[in-house]
Amino acid sequence: MRKLVAFVAVFALATVASAATIDIDVTGINSWDSQSDASNEWTAVGAGHTVIGIGWTDVGLETVGGSYLSEATMGLESQINLRVGAADAFPGTGVYSSGGILYFSDLGLPDIVVTGDLDIEFFEGYDDVSDAIDCFYTGGFVTLEYIPEPAGLALLGLGALVLRRR
Repeated sequence: MRKLVAFVAVFALATVASAATIDIDVTGINSWDSQSDASNEWTAVGAGHTVIGIGWTDVGLETVGGSYLSEATMGLESQINLRVGAADAFPGTGVYSSGGILYFSDLGLPDIVVTGDLDIEFFEGYDDVSDAIDCFYTGGFVTLEYIPEPAGLALLGLGALVLRRR
């Protein structure tokens, strides 16, 4: 019985360790209005996974008019809002990098469990001018680290079934 439990535990850990990443090019995306506004731009990524962390590399922002860099927001599944320029409460341009993946659990945030595509909405934290672009994404990548769901759930379910039958 001990060998079986150890085997299942190692198999489950191997599943967690097999996280993958996907890079999303944000070049050319525009930030328009407040969250859920019809003018906002969206992107959908992957299918059936649990997102465990996020990072960004050389994400360039250029604001329009009086819009602040800190207002440009990426909403992940309407659960977590990311503002790469959060420290810059002024208009202008900026380039931002996270320095690696930030894991949601380390930040006290829940992982994002996605059964279909992961929806990312680009919007403004404060809408300066309705139905007008407030910020341009001039370049860079957002990296999502995730665990593919079908394999992970199947392995954990199989392990529980084997332990129960024993």
